[in-house]
Amino acid sequence: EIIALADISLVGTMGYIFEEFENNFSDLELLQTTLAAAEDVGYFPPNLESVAVLQPDLIISGQYLESNDELRAIAPTVVLDFNRTFFWEDIVRTTGELLGETEVVNDLFDEYQARLDTLGEYIENPSEIEVSVVRIMEGEISMNLVETFPSNILSDAGLGRPESQAYSEAEAQAAYGNSLAVTISLEELQL
Repeated sequence: EIIALADISLVGTMGYIFEEFENNFSDLELLQTTLAAAEDVGYFPPNLESVAVLQPDLIISGQYLESNDELRAIAPTVVLDFNRTFFWEDIVRTTGELLGETEVVNDLFDEYQARLDTLGEYIENPSEIEVSVVRIMEGEISMNLVETFPSNILSDAGLGRPESQAYSEAEAQAAYGNSLAVTISLEELQL
């Protein structure tokens, strides 16, 4: 998103980004324009030859890729922890700094705070409102716990979470063996 907002050329990205965009964000013209110029460099792991052909100035990678050493041979590579989406603000700020676009990031966060403030004007006692975050995918239902991106936004808005989803990271790990989400059956769906 920062690349799109800063009008920086995205030369390539992992194939799943195209799928995510198509399935969830195809109405966002700014992202559509940015992705239209980018090449698909494959899934996990990325196709290193495809990446090299693009001659990127910078590669931003996730820590889960075993090919990070090979990527570093192609271009300067920064490894970020994308699995910890609860810390999305840190990821956005770090990406902005890497791209020299801290002003764009600051504007983005100012707008985010303004939207939270506007929401707060419309909701009395937001902590009394419980919001459930559930992902329904083919053959699977999962509850997002508090250490996730959407949960972080709900927290910033002052909204509450149902008891079944309001675990701390340690509590969720102990109860479910996972701190981010829990797969449940339809019978277990208690919002």
